[in-house]
Amino acid sequence: MQGLLARTLVGRDEQRRALDEIVDAASRGQGRAVALVAEAGLGKSRLRAQAERVAADAGLVLLSGRAVEGPGARPLRAVAEAVAGALRDPGIRAAGTPGLLGPTLARLDEVAARPLDAAVPVGVVGLAEAVLNLLVVTCRGRGALLSIDDLHWSDPDELAVVEYLVDAVDAHGASILLTARPIAGNAATALLDRLSRRRALRLLDVGPLHPSDVDRLVLSCLDQDACPAELTDFVHERADGNPFHVEELLAGLQRSGALLRGPDGWTVVGRRLRTTAPTTLALSLRTRLNEVSPATRRTLGALAVLGHQADWSLLQRVLDAGSEQVLAAVREAESAQLVVPDGSAVRFRHALVRDEVVAGLLRPERVELARRALAAVREEQPGLPGTWSDIAAELAELADDPAQAATFLLGAAEDASRRGALGSAAALLERAEELDPGTAGRVAAGLARVHALAGEVDRALAAGRRALGALRVAPSQTDATVTEEAYLELVLARALTVGGRSTAARERTAAARALADRVHDEELTAWVEVTAAAALLAAGDAPRAEELASTVAARAGAPPDARCEALEVVGRCARLRDVAAAEASFAAALDLATRYDLPGWRARALHELGTVDLLDTMRLDRLRDARRAAVAAGSPATVAAVDFHLAEALVARGQVAEGREVALRAVGLARRLGSGILPYALVTAARSYGHERRRADMEELLDQAFAVAPGDVEVEASAWERARAMLALHEADPEGLLGALDRAAALLVDRPAHHAPHRGLWALASTLHSPDGGATAREVTRHAAGAGTRFNRALLTAADAVTTGRAGDLPGAETLLDRALADLAGYEGARWMHHTVHWLVAGAAHRDGWGDPVGWLRAAVRWFADHDQPALATSSRVALRDMGAPVPRQGRGASPVPPSLRALGVTSREVDVLALLPERLTNRQVADRLVVSPRTVEKHVAALLAKTGRPDRQGLATLARELGLSG
Repeated sequence: MQGLLARTLVGRDEQRRALDEIVDAASRGQGRAVALVAEAGLGKSRLRAQAERVAADAGLVLLSGRAVEGPGARPLRAVAEAVAGALRDPGIRAAGTPGLLGPTLARLDEVAARPLDAAVPVGVVGLAEAVLNLLVVTCRGRGALLSIDDLHWSDPDELAVVEYLVDAVDAHGASILLTARPIAGNAATALLDRLSRRRALRLLDVGPLHPSDVDRLVLSCLDQDACPAELTDFVHERADGNPFHVEELLAGLQRSGALLRGPDGWTVVGRRLRTTAPTTLALSLRTRLNEVSPATRRTLGALAVLGHQADWSLLQRVLDAGSEQVLAAVREAESAQLVVPDGSAVRFRHALVRDEVVAGLLRPERVELARRALAAVREEQPGLPGTWSDIAAELAELADDPAQAATFLLGAAEDASRRGALGSAAALLERAEELDPGTAGRVAAGLARVHALAGEVDRALAAGRRALGALRVAPSQTDATVTEEAYLELVLARALTVGGRSTAARERTAAARALADRVHDEELTAWVEVTAAAALLAAGDAPRAEELASTVAARAGAPPDARCEALEVVGRCARLRDVAAAEASFAAALDLATRYDLPGWRARALHELGTVDLLDTMRLDRLRDARRAAVAAGSPATVAAVDFHLAEALVARGQVAEGREVALRAVGLARRLGSGILPYALVTAARSYGHERRRADMEELLDQAFAVAPGDVEVEASAWERARAMLALHEADPEGLLGALDRAAALLVDRPAHHAPHRGLWALASTLHSPDGGATAREVTRHAAGAGTRFNRALLTAADAVTTGRAGDLPGAETLLDRALADLAGYEGARWMHHTVHWLVAGAAHRDGWGDPVGWLRAAVRWFADHDQPALATSSRVALRDMGAPVPRQGRGASPVPPSLRALGVTSREVDVLALLPERLTNRQVADRLVVSPRTVEKHVAALLAKTGRPDRQGLATLARELGLSG
């Protein structure tokens, strides 16, 4: 029997225009978000399908998923389905995205679920950030559409991911299309209203069709140009403009014999239309369900208890039937327009059909089918891996076995937590307790862990107290219950540490230690000690933290992840005084994490090694490796921290524009995460403007940092030290530099453990310009946290050189300054520091008669002029003039110009470049030789090609040899 379904999408012109607009916006990488909201059957899914077709025709990458109710409604189902489809796209695979994001995105996949690395509390934000990065990759050159159907059935975690992605549309550039029913009190409805109010998303209501569109729909279903007025009147009266109801009514009329197809098309038969046709959709569905065979009705019942859809093989197991029997039943149900075969599965044509099937099941039928389905699931999926626990729990509940359902829900909650669906895990745990109050203690323990992972300190504490209370009233205290109690105390201690409640954290750790002593469990003891060390470090007690963590790090029998954390604590303590010792600890943590396949700890160890590089060499490779590892491990908080430090390194190396880009990337991510790194990343971005002498832009970002962390002394000190001081330095304002650094030092006077990266610069500026000759600043710097880092150490040595020269020990002053500059030479790509130190000390050296201040300033003039630092170049020229030395004119090189080249207009600086070309040096290498920028070299090479008529660099190299310019 032919189905009477619409051949085309009818009406909905406004909605279709809006959908075309979001597809067009996505193709330009300027995504938008739209939600189609409609009651069941009004066509929101058809509009979504139309938009997906348009997107596919436009060449966009399509990420499409659908939320469902019932046993198939596992946490994050729609997002997981969308991601899985994208990762199968050849273009995305060619871009290497699965290798980069796969481990994180795999947490959405029930097959790839694995225990979470303790270092990576992924949570929903981590998963959302991974999906965001996937969208960024998919949008490159192609554009992307993320389409989620039936959002009203999404779990809390999926809604959180969707909200995150909608709010970050500007960051990823994909368009987002959502569909949902408007249900009072539904979380999805509330979310869409919230997003609409803040204009992050456009709501499109999909109401009943206009009567003229209903007429067009009827003709489309009948596939003919005209039909009897009696039929259209009947449909108008009963369908209420609902497209699904129109199709159902026509199908009911066809099955009742009131609508027949003849050689001239469809015709109404006699007066049967008004007397025997269904008068409501429910009656239509019930009529068709009653008309199919008992075997088909039973097949539909089995499908309904399994969810919206099920695999053929599973249906066969539930029904204990052969494939031919099931196939025959599905064919009959398909003919009745009740189900749709879908590859290896079969699904209901519409959610309303499943509702009607479930409502029509008698309790004995439902219980018997659910029990059979549960047995089939357990047989087909031994151990109920992944989200099969969710399905088993639903089936056990349908089978009237609440205790077994609660047990399955506890397993489902553990799986949801593993995949980062912490909100879903909490909901599953609470449902388990509703079904079986005997699980209260286990539920409370699970909730404590879930809330701690989510950073919800107060909720974790409340659940933890309940769990501890249940354990303590147990009839007998076994080693197992004592151990469980101790681990619960540690969960709460870590939550308190994260929440900044160090005193309470230490109390919880002490309680865990007392319990560990009772059971003599070495693994538990190791975790107690490393948790205590982390709490001590957070409280500022670095010596005790290092001592305690060192014992765990040296204990070969301790768990590898506990040793990784201990080594991290040791390294962070050592970094305050001894960079080499810190590097050794972090390297040992990296080795352990790699050996035992702990991706989160590997990312953290690489990050800590990268911070050592920032302090000691300004290498970028380990920071970049850390970022890749953190993305792959699913740790967005680590990604944000790495980007902050990477931006600091880039700006310090003089790569200011690139550093600002990375800093703003860190700002965006930290803002989405609510990360504490946010104000510091804003200060770094502000610092980049300070290097470019853009005061207004700098202050605007500093205002944002202060708004994020109002009254935070360390943020304010950072603003004075890292941004305003750098502005004064690049404006050649020594007094302003000292004033800014003095303000930072005064703010940090009660923060002895705070590592201020420019203490050494403060000591030098104070030595040069303070009334006390800098004695106080040098003494404070010598004993401050971070005094042993290269920049602080080198500039403190330069300050000592000034005081030594001031005391008349001229050779000693020169030796100390040479030592300081040799120390700074250990930094990669920070030549500007060398010239800046010379600019700072030249006046004192000239006054006291040591060094070569004139030579220093002449080199500084050239370097500053070539690197867009006009204020420093001018200041150096003025200092030379005041010393009575010749002042080099801007743009002059060091080489004489041969007459043949002078006639062509070649300059001395261009001859400098020409003379180096026979050595086959890159622009970067030539720039380093001449102390200019690669861009300057590029311009000089282009000018030489134009002036000499030589075809390429090889031709210029030959010319240099002909003129005897090469070495």
